[in-house]
Amino acid sequence: DAIKDYYRTYFATDRSAIIVSGGVEHDKVLKLINKFFNNWNIKSKTTQNIEFPAIKNGLFFRKAPIKQTFISFSFVNHKTTLKESLVLDVIATYLAYGTSSFLYQILRHEKGLVYGVHASNNDYGDANLFYIRTATTHPKEVIDLVSGKIQKLEDYFAESIFEELKEQQINTLLMGINDIRGDLNFMGQCWKIYNKLIKPVELIEEIKGLKYVDFIEVKNKYLNRNNLCIS
Repeated sequence: DAIKDYYRTYFATDRSAIIVSGGVEHDKVLKLINKFFNNWNIKSKTTQNIEFPAIKNGLFFRKAPIKQTFISFSFVNHKTTLKESLVLDVIATYLAYGTSSFLYQILRHEKGLVYGVHASNNDYGDANLFYIRTATTHPKEVIDLVSGKIQKLEDYFAESIFEELKEQQINTLLMGINDIRGDLNFMGQCWKIYNKLIKPVELIEEIKGLKYVDFIEVKNKYLNRNNLCIS
């Protein structure tokens, strides 16, 4: 009864709109709407309306009393190879994936400068974006600290850690493709980015084949000051 009452209260004709887009003909769409929704005539039981902020000139900005500074370290690069992208995935995991990650331990646990930090490697058709994002009330200290750690990353990222994170990447991949939908989504993403079909078992072999020297080369090639934009 509670579900039915909620439905009659909010899923009503006077609180609804039908929106159609794409290559369709208006008259045909109108006939279909009348056919399937003509008998739908439920008037809302509530007079409570959703309030939206007034928008002027097509834009809306809301100033909030935020004391923290949001910081993004963005490394913008040309399209990477599959091996290079996999190495960058491992680096992102090491830097800021979970509370035990390298930057999280330093920035939050040791220094108390941030609440959270996130790193991500993103591949596109013709470009790559690797970013680290956080928020703090001490922006200069965080910027100097993160920039310095990235430039000397090989001093902290030992070969043994690299091998452990390779296994973690494989386990994460296997968890993401544990059903047919995940498997198809994975192959579709690979096709879109690399323009070829890559099976999960093939990608696992690629990850296993990564060497520590690959990390050094990729880090120096992509995560350098020439490619860095801090905003």
